[in-house]
Amino acid sequence: MSANKLKNPPSFIKDDLKQLHTNIGGSLKLEGGKFYLITPGAKQREITLVAEGVRKIATLIHLLENGSLEVGDTLFWDEPESNLNPKLIKDVAVALLLLCQNGIQVIVGTHSYFLLKEFDLLSRSGKNKYSSRLFLA
Repeated sequence: MSANKLKNPPSFIKDDLKQLHTNIGGSLKLEGGKFYLITPGAKQREITLVAEGVRKIATLIHLLENGSLEVGDTLFWDEPESNLNPKLIKDVAVALLLLCQNGIQVIVGTHSYFLLKEFDLLSRSGKNKYSSRLFLA
Protein backbone atom coordinates (compact mmCIF):
# COMPACT_ATOMS: atom_id res chain seq x y z
CA MET A 1 0.00 0.00 0.00
CA SER A 2 2.87 2.37 0.64
CA ALA A 3 4.15 2.28 -2.95
CA ASN A 4 3.91 5.50 -4.95
CA LYS A 5 1.64 5.93 -7.96
CA LEU A 6 2.89 4.66 -11.30
CA LYS A 7 4.06 7.35 -13.68
CA ASN A 8 2.13 5.71 -16.52
CA PRO A 9 -0.74 3.63 -15.15
CA PRO A 10 -2.67 1.46 -17.62
CA SER A 11 -5.09 3.51 -19.71
CA PHE A 12 -8.20 1.71 -18.43
CA ILE A 13 -7.49 3.08 -14.95
CA LYS A 14 -7.53 6.68 -16.15
CA ASP A 15 -10.29 6.30 -18.72
CA ASP A 16 -12.71 3.60 -17.62
CA LEU A 17 -12.56 4.02 -13.86
CA LYS A 18 -13.13 7.79 -13.74
CA GLN A 19 -16.42 7.24 -11.96
CA LEU A 20 -14.63 5.75 -8.95
CA HIS A 21 -12.62 8.94 -8.57
CA THR A 22 -15.87 10.90 -8.71
CA ASN A 23 -17.37 8.62 -6.05
CA ILE A 24 -14.61 9.31 -3.54
CA GLY A 25 -14.92 13.04 -4.19
CA GLY A 26 -11.26 13.83 -4.68
CA SER A 27 -7.79 12.43 -5.12
CA LEU A 28 -5.51 10.35 -2.95
CA LYS A 29 -2.16 11.41 -1.60
CA LEU A 30 0.49 9.44 0.27
CA GLU A 31 2.56 11.60 2.58
CA GLY A 32 4.72 10.62 5.53
CA GLY A 33 3.38 7.07 5.49
CA LYS A 34 -0.24 8.24 5.77
CA PHE A 35 -3.00 8.40 3.17
CA TYR A 36 -5.06 11.50 2.63
CA LEU A 37 -8.16 12.28 0.61
CA ILE A 38 -7.90 15.70 -0.97
CA THR A 39 -11.25 17.17 -1.96
CA PRO A 40 -11.77 20.37 -3.93
CA GLY A 41 -12.27 23.38 -1.68
CA ALA A 42 -11.46 21.45 1.50
CA LYS A 43 -8.32 20.57 3.33
CA GLN A 44 -6.88 17.10 3.11
CA ARG A 45 -8.42 14.52 5.42
CA GLU A 46 -6.65 11.45 6.69
CA ILE A 47 -8.24 8.41 5.04
CA THR A 48 -9.11 6.90 8.45
CA LEU A 49 -11.54 9.81 8.98
CA VAL A 50 -13.46 9.09 5.78
CA ALA A 51 -16.55 6.85 5.52
CA GLU A 52 -15.77 3.11 5.29
CA GLY A 53 -17.35 2.69 1.85
CA VAL A 54 -15.32 5.56 0.42
CA ARG A 55 -12.20 4.09 2.03
CA LYS A 56 -12.80 0.76 0.27
CA ILE A 57 -13.11 2.43 -3.12
CA ALA A 58 -10.06 4.59 -2.41
CA THR A 59 -8.03 1.51 -1.50
CA LEU A 60 -9.00 -0.18 -4.77
CA ILE A 61 -8.02 2.93 -6.72
CA HIS A 62 -4.68 3.13 -4.93
CA LEU A 63 -3.87 -0.55 -5.52
CA LEU A 64 -4.48 -0.02 -9.24
CA GLU A 65 -2.60 3.27 -9.44
CA ASN A 66 0.52 2.00 -7.68
CA GLY A 67 0.73 -1.26 -9.64
CA SER A 68 -0.01 -3.55 -6.69
CA LEU A 69 -3.02 -4.86 -8.61
CA GLU A 70 -2.30 -5.40 -12.28
CA VAL A 71 -3.20 -7.55 -15.26
CA GLY A 72 -2.93 -11.23 -14.36
CA ASP A 73 -3.55 -10.67 -10.64
CA THR A 74 -6.54 -11.76 -8.57
CA LEU A 75 -8.63 -9.47 -6.37
CA PHE A 76 -10.49 -11.14 -3.51
CA TRP A 77 -13.14 -8.83 -2.05
CA ASP A 78 -15.51 -10.00 0.67
CA GLU A 79 -18.78 -8.08 0.77
CA PRO A 80 -17.82 -4.98 -1.22
CA GLU A 81 -21.31 -3.60 -0.61
CA SER A 82 -21.00 -3.48 3.19
CA ASN A 83 -20.80 0.07 4.56
CA LEU A 84 -21.18 1.36 1.02
CA ASN A 85 -23.74 3.97 0.06
CA PRO A 86 -26.38 1.98 -1.91
CA LYS A 87 -26.13 4.53 -4.75
CA LEU A 88 -22.55 3.34 -5.34
CA ILE A 89 -23.29 -0.37 -5.70
CA LYS A 90 -23.82 -0.06 -9.45
CA ASP A 91 -20.55 1.85 -9.90
CA VAL A 92 -18.63 -0.76 -7.91
CA ALA A 93 -20.17 -3.53 -10.02
CA VAL A 94 -19.18 -1.70 -13.22
CA ALA A 95 -15.64 -1.18 -11.90
CA LEU A 96 -15.23 -4.84 -10.95
CA LEU A 97 -16.47 -5.97 -14.35
CA LEU A 98 -14.02 -3.54 -16.00
CA LEU A 99 -11.22 -5.11 -13.99
CA CYS A 100 -12.29 -8.50 -15.32
CA GLN A 101 -12.41 -7.16 -18.85
CA ASN A 102 -8.86 -5.89 -18.45
CA GLY A 103 -7.34 -9.16 -17.31
CA ILE A 104 -7.73 -9.02 -13.52
CA GLN A 105 -9.58 -11.95 -11.99
CA VAL A 106 -12.13 -10.82 -9.41
CA ILE A 107 -13.60 -13.07 -6.74
CA VAL A 108 -16.38 -11.52 -4.68
CA GLY A 109 -18.22 -12.91 -1.68
CA THR A 110 -21.58 -11.22 -1.12
CA HIS A 111 -25.03 -11.60 0.37
CA SER A 112 -26.38 -8.64 -1.60
CA TYR A 113 -29.11 -9.40 -4.09
CA PHE A 114 -28.65 -5.90 -5.53
CA LEU A 115 -24.94 -6.38 -6.25
CA LEU A 116 -25.61 -9.78 -7.82
CA LYS A 117 -28.39 -8.31 -9.94
CA GLU A 118 -26.05 -5.55 -11.18
CA PHE A 119 -23.45 -8.16 -12.15
CA ASP A 120 -26.14 -10.14 -13.94
CA LEU A 121 -27.48 -7.12 -15.86
CA LEU A 122 -23.99 -5.96 -16.84
CA SER A 123 -22.86 -9.41 -17.94
CA ARG A 124 -25.96 -9.77 -20.15
CA SER A 125 -25.55 -6.34 -21.76
CA GLY A 126 -23.39 -7.80 -24.54
CA LYS A 127 -20.74 -5.09 -24.19
CA ASN A 128 -18.17 -7.38 -22.59
CA LYS A 129 -14.98 -8.00 -24.49
CA TYR A 130 -14.11 -10.92 -22.19
CA SER A 131 -16.50 -13.48 -20.92
CA SER A 132 -17.47 -13.22 -17.31
CA ARG A 133 -19.06 -15.90 -15.23
CA LEU A 134 -21.09 -15.65 -12.09
CA PHE A 135 -21.04 -18.56 -9.70
CA LEU A 136 -23.69 -18.49 -7.01
CA ALA A 137 -23.54 -20.66 -3.94
